[in-house]
Amino acid sequence: MNVNSLFFQIVMAGLAIGIVILYIQPAFVRIGATQDAIDQYQTEIEKVSEVNNKLTELINQVNTISAADQRDLLIYMPNEIDNISVSRDIYNLALASNVTLVDVNGVEERQKTTDNDLESEKVVAEVLPVPHSFSVSISGSYENIKSFLSKLEQSNYPLEVHDLEIAASALEELTAKMKIVTYSHL
Repeated sequence: MNVNSLFFQIVMAGLAIGIVILYIQPAFVRIGATQDAIDQYQTEIEKVSEVNNKLTELINQVNTISAADQRDLLIYMPNEIDNISVSRDIYNLALASNVTLVDVNGVEERQKTTDNDLESEKVVAEVLPVPHSFSVSISGSYENIKSFLSKLEQSNYPLEVHDLEIAASALEELTAKMKIVTYSHL
């Protein structure tokens, strides 16, 4: 009986080791993986909570802006640019400055992009203002052209002169050709 008892104990010890290796160890591995997933989930919840808190803070900050200031901001940096309105404003500035508006045209600027740049371009477009260019040609005296540029600078929305060529013509009249750029945020 002693031999059977020893053999029985060895079989039972082998069976116990087999159970530990085949059942308990994989269960511990699954439990460990589940605990790691729970930790990662809690970390992501904390990150989302931080983003939501920041978003709430920014929304509260936007809500503190008065309606008049929001309207002025929309005028200064509109969602989209209407070429006719900008051309009309340039025409009115030319009239107020006593210069002759020879020509004003919206210039469509397309930048060449590759497929790799499309995703980054979408992100940049969401963040940066979108430029809109106008080719303008005026004629008048030096003082009147200077007055036009001054009024252009004081307009209700950003009108920037990017290129300027001034040429003299007969009878103390100057001709100015320029590229004027304004922006929208969409």
